[in-house]
Amino acid sequence: MTPRPRTAAGATALACLATLTVAGGLSEPATADEPLPDNRPNVVLILVDDMRTDDLARMPVTNQLLVDNGMTFTNAYATFPLCCPSRASILTGQYPHNTGVLNNRAPLGGFSKFNDANTVGTWLDSSGYATGYLGKYLNQYGGLDSTYVPPGWDQWEAIVGGLARPNDPQKFNVNGTV
Repeated sequence: MTPRPRTAAGATALACLATLTVAGGLSEPATADEPLPDNRPNVVLILVDDMRTDDLARMPVTNQLLVDNGMTFTNAYATFPLCCPSRASILTGQYPHNTGVLNNRAPLGGFSKFNDANTVGTWLDSSGYATGYLGKYLNQYGGLDSTYVPPGWDQWEAIVGGLARPNDPQKFNVNGTV
C-alpha cells in the first residue's frame, strides 16, 4: 500500500488553522463590563417510559410544539429493553455493558449500580448551563437515602416513591428535601 500524497487543500486548511490560532491569541481579552453573548442552545430532553409513537396523536398541540421548536430523532433506538439501563445510557452516552447497569434492580442494576459522577448533568453544569431534572430518575432511586441529589443538577425534583404500586402516594425529592 502506498501512502496518499498530501493535497494542497489539506495544506491550506492547516495553514488557515495555524493563522486562526495565532490571530485568536492577539485580540484583547474581554473585560467584566462586556458580557459575552450566550449563543448556546437550550437543551431539553424528554424521556418517557412505555409510550408508543401513536400515543402522541392524543396530544396534537404538544406534539406540534415539540416538532416546530425542537429536534426529533426519527431513527432512535433504545440501547437496552429495560428502562434503568436505557436511562443510564442516555445520561452517560455509554452502552449498558459500560455503565454496569444491566437490570432495573440490584444486584445487576438499579440506582445502586449507577456511577453518577460523569453524566450529561455534570457536563452541562461544568460548561455553565443551568441544569434541572424532573421526574423519574432510576429504578430504586431514593431507597437508601431519599434526600440524595446527584452531582450536576442545579434544580432537582425526582420521584422517590409511588412508582411500584398505583395506589402508593408519590413523593418527590425537591433539591434534597422530601
